[in-house]
Amino acid sequence: MKKNRGSSVLAILIVCAGIQALCVRVGAQAVPHDIVLRGALLIDGTGRPAVQNSVIVIREDEIVRAGNAGSVRIPKDAEIRDVSGKTIMPALINLHGHIGLTTNGVDSTSGKYLEENVRWQLLKYLSYGVGTVASFGEDSELVFSLVDAQHAGNLPGARLFTAGRGFAKVNTKPNPADPRLHPNTPEEARAKVVELAAHHPDYVKMWVDDNLGRGTKMKPEIYQAIIDEAHHQHLRVFAHEFYLADAKALIAAGLDGFAHSIRDQPVDDELIKAMKARDMFFIPTLVRDEVMFIYAQGGKWLDDLFFQAGVDPAVLATLGSSDFVDKIRRDPDLSKYQAGLEMAKKNLETLSDAG
Repeated sequence: MKKNRGSSVLAILIVCAGIQALCVRVGAQAVPHDIVLRGALLIDGTGRPAVQNSVIVIREDEIVRAGNAGSVRIPKDAEIRDVSGKTIMPALINLHGHIGLTTNGVDSTSGKYLEENVRWQLLKYLSYGVGTVASFGEDSELVFSLVDAQHAGNLPGARLFTAGRGFAKVNTKPNPADPRLHPNTPEEARAKVVELAAHHPDYVKMWVDDNLGRGTKMKPEIYQAIIDEAHHQHLRVFAHEFYLADAKALIAAGLDGFAHSIRDQPVDDELIKAMKARDMFFIPTLVRDEVMFIYAQGGKWLDDLFFQAGVDPAVLATLGSSDFVDKIRRDPDLSKYQAGLEMAKKNLETLSDAG
């Protein structure tokens, strides 16, 4: 059986003030008395209004009481921690990310996958209140030893899930920095899935679109083989897709979920019915679509201290440079990126309204 990397879930409580974060982790060891966090703004994640001047009582590995200061009894002999001016909320989740590549440059495709980058990035995520990161298909085999280290308590930061090495179309111009797998035949695709499954990834990721016509799509017989063998290995498969027609074909092939929005045309009842029938999910990645063109407008947020704290100075300098902005503005697909985001937002609304 496949090892379940998510079988035990630690309760993570993130306390953020400005660009700083206090992480209180309960469950690593038993505590001899109650801990009370008092004075913070509490957002409990249920959709209820935020609670001003909250009181939270923590006993061993669970929150036993929470509410406003007038409604929660503070246990006798509890350790009281004043967290006034801070915000307490459930940890956020990045459901589609890419980690491990360069931390000091914008072009991750030319970077190297390094343990120090993974460690730095997971800690940075957690400092911003992101408690879980799903990495989607550009990790090297190194990531599996790092996930094992995290389960052993030796890798701090956000909890990491990974697809390991993803699958892409046949690569006619090999890039040594590209960790993805490029099977040429269905047989090769199946063999590569078996090799990947031996590392116990959390899911399988594949790229099937043509990069706005700049390349060629993955052949249906290739992605069908990937899906079939992954299911045989008890792994779910998620796809990077763009076109509505591809999305429908992928559903018919047994895909488990979409890793991006459909961006070429409106989704229709046929797609919605098919997704519901297979209980599929959809990751919109709207920010990813926006970042493809937004710097052409100039980054108004580049001077924001909250933004600056999370970005390497070298990256910050690049993003603000006239050369970088001009390069984005000259991209012949700039208008397509903008149109793709607008279509993605409309399709997200349609899918949400359809349940």
